Amino acid sequence: ATAVVLERGDVARRLGLADGAALVELGMLLGNDYTRHVVEDPALRDSINFEGWGDKRHILRNFRDLPPGYAVESVDESVAPFLLFSRALYGFGDISPYHKTDRKTVPEDDPGRIDFDLAVSADAPPAEAALRPLLDLLERGTDRLAVTHDHIEAMRRAAAGEAAAEDDDGACPPPPPSPRWEDVRAADLYCKALLIAIRSGGGTPRDGDARKPSEMFDCNAFYTIMHAMRGVAGAEDSPADAPPAAAAPAAVGPKSLPIDDYEETILERVSAHRVTIIHGETGCGKSTRVPMMLLRSKPPRGHREVKMFVSQPRRLAATALCRYVRTLGAGWDSLVGCRMGHGVRDESAATRVWFVTTGYLVRLLANYP
Repeated sequence: ATAVVLERGDVARRLGLADGAALVELGMLLGNDYTRHVVEDPALRDSINFEGWGDKRHILRNFRDLPPGYAVESVDESVAPFLLFSRALYGFGDISPYHKTDRKTVPEDDPGRIDFDLAVSADAPPAEAALRPLLDLLERGTDRLAVTHDHIEAMRRAAAGEAAAEDDDGACPPPPPSPRWEDVRAADLYCKALLIAIRSGGGTPRDGDARKPSEMFDCNAFYTIMHAMRGVAGAEDSPADAPPAAAAPAAVGPKSLPIDDYEETILERVSAHRVTIIHGETGCGKSTRVPMMLLRSKPPRGHREVKMFVSQPRRLAATALCRYVRTLGAGWDSLVGCRMGHGVRDESAATRVWFVTTGYLVRLLANYP
């Protein structure tokens, strides 16, 4: 695989634009983080000095026909701050004149505006006070609703610790389901409101109370709960006389991977050298096949058995690989385990292969050189 690094000017030229500054102006018309609400509102959009509206490809084609040095402007005074800040931010200019709380300010009369000030409360715990801006949005019933009643229920359950108790036995937590985009947006809004509630002193904090949103609200637990709620709803909606789903095919032996052809060479090199570097494409079997090869082979001279760590950059990857390798052969369930930070362990006395995060391995080597 070949990595390609593109600078802003390269991207601009590939799009047929004059330079990187033109790319910034195009981004404002397409709708960046700070101008999206402007281009989505027909009235505000008409105040901009651009007439080639349409889908993104149409906007790009019409933008190319504009004279050099074109700058997005608006006759609406409420739009100008968003344009100025976008140009300063994405043009690497000075953004110090813009207070951080004003950068994403939405007009007061915008129906989709979220009033985060409602999270400032001294009569409720932060986790509950943070729900007030979202409940207010629900009550207004806007067309651009970012949260649902199911989101609110899942937030309450996740903040109460549900779905996190499964990890109390020390086992590796199962990987969370892939979240939907609407769930990610809802979780982000709740975390922002939760931060405001915490900083405003919502409730009466005691010594040892969590002071960060991540310490009070587990996003992965929220996604898991939402996934389960949708699954239950789907089961309830299915007709009683619906035909049973087809049974999943029986598990078969591990499929052949490119690295299998080099097993003899790998074992020979590992046996003869203290350090062996194996280079292969992603998915060739380095993390899953090499541990199997080493366990099946005869231990090096002077050793009764082989033990090893297999590091992965993220907890999710380490957990998923551990579970996968355990299914590749009889008896592997006890031979393969995982370790992570905060005392998370899933192993037995017979474990000889540990899937770990890179951070865990670094700390282990630092403490036991």
